[in-house]
Amino acid sequence: MVSRFNIYEFAPTAEDWLLWADRAGVDSRVLQFIQKHRHFLDSDGTKKAYQDGFYLSLSKSPDRRAWERVSDLIKPLKEIRDVHLKAIAGIVGLQATLALKKSLDEFMKITVEQLLLDYDTHKGKLKELKLQEFVFLNEQIVFWINGEHYNKADKKQMLVNLNSYLLALKKLKMNEALAHFASMLENVKFGKAASTILVDSPTIMQTIAEYIGNIDL
Repeated sequence: MVSRFNIYEFAPTAEDWLLWADRAGVDSRVLQFIQKHRHFLDSDGTKKAYQDGFYLSLSKSPDRRAWERVSDLIKPLKEIRDVHLKAIAGIVGLQATLALKKSLDEFMKITVEQLLLDYDTHKGKLKELKLQEFVFLNEQIVFWINGEHYNKADKKQMLVNLNSYLLALKKLKMNEALAHFASMLENVKFGKAASTILVDSPTIMQTIAEYIGNIDL
């Protein structure tokens, strides 16, 4: 007998999960990996590759709870060694583990903390970044501010440095990166970051407003 009721399954988006994970204290290395490779949050393709139920039951593939377990495993570790990677593979599968290892080996040229707390020392690194790296850095900035990962005493200087970064984007003609940053602040999910940035810093609001005003329609 077929039920006349439909069953719907609602899964939070990757962005929703990242916001939750940030609040829950999920290890930053896991967060950065999922930000770069969101398709690994719930799958690695093995379910499509192995239609046979026997092989599917043997293969590990990532899901949201699995990444929480990975976070719990690596959080106490300063360095992730081969023995840890084997354990991670037992949680999220080989494909996701190899991608995670590659991500860990790729150091960011400039971190959020360096950019927002010590801008003058590290600003020269911005010239080395490509568009996709700026997009990823933008996401890191907004998530970091939204999660209030800064000391209140540093807030004023943080906003000054953020405005300097946005002006640098204009100078480097990275208009797409600047547009991406502005669009993130329009997302209600980042309301706390938008309030901190736009309400507490009229200078940043003016910088963004001038950019929008100069767009040729």
